[in-house]
Amino acid sequence: MKLFGKIGLLTVGISLLNTNALLANESPEITNVKIRWIEAEKFYRISEFFTGRENTGNRIILRTTEERGGVYFMVYFQEEVNELAELQSISLEVLSPLNEEISRFDFQLPEERKDTRLIFVGLTGNEWEMPLNIPVAWRIIASDARGQEITDFKSFLWEFPEDA
Repeated sequence: MKLFGKIGLLTVGISLLNTNALLANESPEITNVKIRWIEAEKFYRISEFFTGRENTGNRIILRTTEERGGVYFMVYFQEEVNELAELQSISLEVLSPLNEEISRFDFQLPEERKDTRLIFVGLTGNEWEMPLNIPVAWRIIASDARGQEITDFKSFLWEFPEDA
């Protein structure tokens, strides 16, 4: 009887852990964002020479234009993107060193998700032609199919302290 009680408690404990894991997967979390200028040439692979198509490998790359060179926000998620069914779009709000207005760029995620925790969000072509300048402030927003914000990640200067 005592053995069954311990096994029963163990089963309940494991069930609770599984429920917590499922709940954690329901809410995507951005853990980090890195920004860097990436030249177009860095995206070319030998297979493109033969196929004529870009080979993104295991990367999800979202761009404002077809051009590849630009400033990229490398958005890291806690879970692999293919496990985040609720995640449907990424928006980037950015303040340029040359413009006082906030610019917003919206991207739909591809239906085919890859086994990665990283999404490259690129301001390419005319959207960002300043390799030596990084945005003054920025905010990444992850949204569901209804356009409702799920989570976000922002730079320190996005919400400038009121007492400063």
